[in-house]
Amino acid sequence: MISILLARLSGDKILISQYELFLLIAGTFTFFWVNGILKAFLPYYSQADILKRKEIVFHNFLWLCLCSIFSSTAIYFTGTLLYPSLNQEYLLWLVIYTFFSAPSYFTEYLLFAENKRKTLVLFSTITFILMVFAVIIPVFMGKPFVYSLYALVIFSILRFFYLVMLIGKSAKPAFNFNLFMESAIYFFPILLITLAGGFADYFDNILVSNLFTKTDFTLFRYGAREFPIILLLANALSISFSSQIATGLKNNTLNKELLNLKKESLQLMHIAFPLTILLMIFSEPLFNLLYGESFRDAVFIFRIYLLLVISRVVFPQAVSSGLLLNKMMATVSIIELCVHVSLSVLFINIFGIKGVAYASLIAFMLEKIVLGLYLKRRNNIHFSDYIPTGWFLIYSGTLIIVFLTDFF
Repeated sequence: MISILLARLSGDKILISQYELFLLIAGTFTFFWVNGILKAFLPYYSQADILKRKEIVFHNFLWLCLCSIFSSTAIYFTGTLLYPSLNQEYLLWLVIYTFFSAPSYFTEYLLFAENKRKTLVLFSTITFILMVFAVIIPVFMGKPFVYSLYALVIFSILRFFYLVMLIGKSAKPAFNFNLFMESAIYFFPILLITLAGGFADYFDNILVSNLFTKTDFTLFRYGAREFPIILLLANALSISFSSQIATGLKNNTLNKELLNLKKESLQLMHIAFPLTILLMIFSEPLFNLLYGESFRDAVFIFRIYLLLVISRVVFPQAVSSGLLLNKMMATVSIIELCVHVSLSVLFINIFGIKGVAYASLIAFMLEKIVLGLYLKRRNNIHFSDYIPTGWFLIYSGTLIIVFLTDFF
């Protein structure tokens, strides 16, 4: 949404590039530990008793704050060295934004864990609207981009203090070194998984930014996007079922939870694939409408990334996480990272920027296949136990055929 509005209101690719770079740097220094801690939180929380849950919340919050301090410090001392194109004026605001913003993602997970669904929906809606306004209103008023950064910093501080209020109600604020380290044992393998998987995306961006122009980088960033609604639904389903699988394992109802996952996956497919096929067909006129004619070259990259829906609607990672197979998942993620990086370097010399998108597609598919094969071998959990294979093959084949028609 913000990218669309920036493109329509400003059209200044340098400004857009600075905004994308701002988010890229903040994400590069935080994505692995934020996702690692938060993805491990729900299965860990679900298996604990009520008293221990309060302690888990507090110690996870401590880890988030500690990692945020290290990341913000690292950005301050290395940000402009690693990213020379970053405007020096933005560095301090980037540091402050990162410090307050990164731990704040815990809010949604905590509300979900405590089954406060209405509050979660309301909070997510309000914060989304406020973030859009924070970036767009200064641009709309013709102010320099740094004013948008001021607004983002204020927004991140408000989110952080709301989280602190929740922690005060939901946590037991007493430090326990053993539990502090136990939390790390749970999330560290997931951190490595996220680092391996997420680093590939950031590597792609760095590769493109170093080998191509700023304009090409902006076009790549706009094209290298998945359909956000589908991505959100898939992530929500994965997070939810990692917790439910863990509960099923604890209560000897694992087969029931796998069947529920299969049913929910099918419902997601009935939404995700038809929408993606329509987007694939009408992507060019939609890009022209939303971003303008100058972003036309990003369309084909976007079409390649739409194919990622094939890997997004299957959930061996949710099953593996719920079964606490964290070390195995870390190993698979490292393999995926090596494949991704190798193919990106190879394909970018063959296909240009499009090669990076092809590398992402192959690597993500490989990760899901390897996870599924491991579950079959170790736990005797077959693909068909949690994937509606018939519908999946029909939808995937149709989407690939629509994609291939672009070549004829």
